[in-house]
Amino acid sequence: MIVFNDSYKSEGFEVAIEEVNKLLVDIGLKLEYNFIEDFVCDDGEYAYTLTIERFKELDDGKQLHLL
Repeated sequence: MIVFNDSYKSEGFEVAIEEVNKLLVDIGLKLEYNFIEDFVCDDGEYAYTLTIERFKELDDGKQLHLL
């Protein structure tokens, strides 16, 4: 879990993940994030879970799909 105490930082996180995903597609990986609604703690209130997904090449080697 990743927690931010500022909405601008959390928005920057989402933009950064999209840019990183552009780089990871060549090696068959993708970062997925989910915003946790109604999260509140002393560290902040903008919380995300982050997972890494792996893609597998299809027979023609041009398209990728999630495993």
